[in-house]
Amino acid sequence: MAKKAQGSTKKTTAKSSSRTAASSRRVASGVPAETPIDRRLALVNGAGGFLGLNVVRELVRQGWHVRASDLPQVRIDHLSRDFGVETQPADLLDLEQCRALVNGVTHVFNLAGLFNFAASREQLFNANVKATEMMCRAASGTKLERFVHVATIGVYGRMGRRAADESWPHRPKNPYEATKEQGEAVAFHYARTRGLPVVSLRPTVIYGPRSRYGVVTFLSAIAMLRFFGIRKAPAIPGGPKLSHVHVEDVARALVHIATHGKVGEAYNCADDTPQAWGDLATFMAGEFGIEPADEYHVPDPVFHLLGRVAPYVPKSWLAGRQKQIDQQWQKLVEAGVKDFLKPTLDMDFLGYLRSNHILDTGKLKNTGFRLNYPRTVDGLRQTIEWYREAGWLPRLDQFHQSGSRATA
Repeated sequence: MAKKAQGSTKKTTAKSSSRTAASSRRVASGVPAETPIDRRLALVNGAGGFLGLNVVRELVRQGWHVRASDLPQVRIDHLSRDFGVETQPADLLDLEQCRALVNGVTHVFNLAGLFNFAASREQLFNANVKATEMMCRAASGTKLERFVHVATIGVYGRMGRRAADESWPHRPKNPYEATKEQGEAVAFHYARTRGLPVVSLRPTVIYGPRSRYGVVTFLSAIAMLRFFGIRKAPAIPGGPKLSHVHVEDVARALVHIATHGKVGEAYNCADDTPQAWGDLATFMAGEFGIEPADEYHVPDPVFHLLGRVAPYVPKSWLAGRQKQIDQQWQKLVEAGVKDFLKPTLDMDFLGYLRSNHILDTGKLKNTGFRLNYPRTVDGLRQTIEWYREAGWLPRLDQFHQSGSRATA
C-alpha cells in the first residue's frame, strides 16, 4: 500500500509539474494562465448595444460571471433579468467610474463606441478614442488577464483586390474609421508602455437579429418594395465584394481571443464568403419574393464612382427622398410592422462601393476559432426569419397580392 501511495504521489507531482510548465509556456507566449471559468468576472461595457447583448449572452452561456455596463441613460436592466448578470451603469469619460467598473474583474470586453457615419467628429472621438483611453488607464496596474478591444475593418480604409490580413496599411477614409483606428492605437500603446494585456478584434460589417444598421437597411427597403406589390426588379450582378459576419460569430470570436489570443495582437473577423454587392441585392430580393427582371452588367469603375460621390449628394435632396421613404414606411407600421428598421439613405455607408473590402481571417482561425455561419446567405436567412417572427419586417402574408405583375 505504501508503494501504491508513493506512486500516486509521483503521478500527482508529475501532473502538477506538467501544468506549471504548460502555464509558463503560455505566459512566455503572451497567453497567461487561465482563471477557471467559474471564477472569471468579465466586464462588458457597451452592453446595451447590439453586439453587447450577444457578448453577454455568449459569456453566460459559457459559464462566466458578467458585469454589464452602459451609459446611465441606456436601459440594461433586462440583462440582469434575462441572464442574471450584474449591471453597473457608468460614463466612460469619467476615470473614477471606469476604475469602479474594473474593480475585481479578470477580463474587460471594451465594446463601447459609436458606429454612426453622420455623428460629429467630437462625438466620435469621445466615444471611440477618449472612452477607450479612460478604460485603459483604469485597467492599467490591475490583475487583468485580458483587455479585449473591438476595432473594425475600417482601420484599413480603402482596400485592394486581394484579401487584407492584419498587416494591411491603415488608411481610414472617414471620421468614424479614423477614430476607431485611433482607439485601437491607444489600447496597443497601453499594452506596450503599461503592460496592459490587450488583444483586438477587427470585425467586418456585422449583421444578425436585432441589428438596426448596415446591411439591414437594404433588407427593409426590399421588404417595403415587396409590401407594395413589386414582384420583379432589375438584376445587377457583380460589383465590388464585401465581407460580412454574423453577430453571434463576432461575440464568440471575442470570447475566444480572451483566452486564446496573443497579447498585443489584432485579429480580423469575417465569414468565408465575401459577397458582390449586386449578387447580394439579388439574393435579398429573392428572399422577399422579388424575381430578377432584366439583367444589367455595371462595370466596377461605375460602382467605384457611385461610392465616391455618394457622401457628397446634397443634403436637401436626401431630405426630400427620406421624407418620401418615411411616409411609405409608416404604412407598414400601420399594418403591424414594428418601427425599428425604417430604411435610411446612408450615403456614407455606400462608400463601401468604392472597392473590395475582403478580410483574410487565417490568423484568427489558426487560434482554433471556427464560424457558426461561414456563409453569408445562411446567416442572412436566419436573420430575415428572426425579423419576420419578431415583427420587425413584414411576413409573407402581409404583402399585397394585387401587384403580382408590378416591376420596380
